[in-house]
Parts: sequence; C-alpha cells; structure tokens
Amino acid sequence: MARLACFLAVLFAPAVALACSGPGAMERIEAEEQRGWILFAVSAVIVVGTFVFATIRTRKVSYQIPLLFVLLIHPGWCMSARHGDCGMLLHTASTVVTVATPVLCGLAYWLLRRAARKAADPNAL
Repeated sequence: MARLACFLAVLFAPAVALACSGPGAMERIEAEEQRGWILFAVSAVIVVGTFVFATIRTRKVSYQIPLLFVLLIHPGWCMSARHGDCGMLLHTASTVVTVATPVLCGLAYWLLRRAARKAADPNAL
C-alpha cells in the first residue's frame, strides 16, 4: 500500500515549478500582457461585429445585450501576468477564450434569434 501511495505521489507531483524570475523575465511578462490585450481586442471586434449584425437583423438592442457578457469573461483585460508563471496562464486563457468567442457569439445569436421569433409568433416552433 505504501508503494502505491509513493507511486501516486510521484505521478501527480508537479514536474515543473511555475515561477518567473531572472534575466528577461520582465520582458516576457510584458509580452504576455500585450498578447492578452491583443487577443481581447480580437474578441471585442468579433463581439461588436456580432452585436451590430444582430441589431440590424432583429432591430432590437435588448436581445443583443447578452453578447457583451462574452467580453466580461475574457482574461485579457482582467488577468495580470505579473505573478507566478511569466504570463503563461494569461496567454493560454486568453487564447482559449478568443477561440471560443465566435462559437459563443454564434450560439448567443442563434438563441436570441429564436427568442425574438418566439416573441413575435408564440405559436412558432
């Protein structure tokens, strides 16, 4: 039983310590923060474009307001790279959210169009 506990401890122990110090650390932190802001800007362009397109199609702004909440979950504007891992978490999280933004906007647009149609004709599917 002790061997199993030791095996599991070694297996699940972190192999790499995520710390950031030494020469070049500040440049890397600043580069990751800049990438986070760039990815936030890309997501903002996608969300605003979807917002404008949806507003033109449905002619109701109130249905599109939930699209703006996609930007609230973006780590590019609210997460710092100045602690811990030289901004690798910021870079990874910003990339994931930026890639997911078109999917989330498409899903939100589809749900909002469906709600708008249902409000216009309650007997529609």
